[in-house]
Amino acid sequence: MSSLESSLQSAFPSTRSSQHSGPGASTASILAVVVLYNRAASESESLSSFLAALRDNPELARQFSIIVYDNSERAQLVEAASVCHLEYVHGGGNGGLAPAYNYALTAARDHRATWLLLLDQDTSLTADYLRELHELCAIHGDSNQVGAIVPKLVSGGVVYSPESNFLYQMTHQFRAVRHPVAPEASGIQPSRISAYNSGAALRVSALVEVGGFPRQYWLDYLDHAVFHALRSRGYLLCLMHASLEQRLSHMDVNEVPHWRHRNVLTAQTRFVVSHGNFLERLGYRLYLLRTSRFLHRKCRNRAVWKEMLLQAFLLRVPSPSLGAPRPAREEPDAGSHGPPTGWKD
Repeated sequence: MSSLESSLQSAFPSTRSSQHSGPGASTASILAVVVLYNRAASESESLSSFLAALRDNPELARQFSIIVYDNSERAQLVEAASVCHLEYVHGGGNGGLAPAYNYALTAARDHRATWLLLLDQDTSLTADYLRELHELCAIHGDSNQVGAIVPKLVSGGVVYSPESNFLYQMTHQFRAVRHPVAPEASGIQPSRISAYNSGAALRVSALVEVGGFPRQYWLDYLDHAVFHALRSRGYLLCLMHASLEQRLSHMDVNEVPHWRHRNVLTAQTRFVVSHGNFLERLGYRLYLLRTSRFLHRKCRNRAVWKEMLLQAFLLRVPSPSLGAPRPAREEPDAGSHGPPTGWKD
């Protein structure tokens, strides 16, 4: 049994259930996975805009199939009518993104899909984006060089994704560095950049090669870990012309719950300790010191900046947790980002 299959089977084995709607089993080249958490499917911007665009473009709809992976406590009924093949999976508890993505990756491999499209619940898709994505997936489908095709993700007129690789940011934090992606940029990107999960299409064979989605990054920094793994194996990133609007959940540090601050810090530290060299780890310590100073001024919860300050000296990574380390009363969204990495003094 592969590590990917083992990871899949051990995640919620007794509670997962599924339902199907729309046309029969799909042979589409692009399988999309939409991850929900305590959100009605009809209220998911990603799923609603996706189905609406496909409904208006029947030829395009034949190129996609969809898995809706619901981490909510209660299952719900999701209908795709005749738009495209859709599978609804109820995870039975909030295990985060990694189990959902690994389930979809196994399905994509079994159905011989070439690309796996990742979507959170808050990204607004357009028909132009889907057309361009399909075109680029077809162009690069037979080549094993491109491992990821990503759009620009925009919030408030600012491009947040792609961004510089986090390790690169650690060694360049004291320089006036321009954003690695210009608004008009597109095509193969030569620099060390990473992208957010949502809207990214990843090559299925490349994901299988790197072992799927690492479960120790159950929610935060999963995208950093996966894009780093793809880049380390020599895969290239293709940037689309298309830009998508995404609602970000981390813009106000006082609206981010304490457990999420802590989870971001743990995942961030794990990523740097696992993949960073001496200078990158040193840069990360300095980054934590600077960020803790920022949080001392801006965050009302004093424990947040104190934990970050302590981490700057310890760089302590706890044993990987496969569940959601959070109080039951606090609810995360289905995104993968906590506090932004660009805080400055």
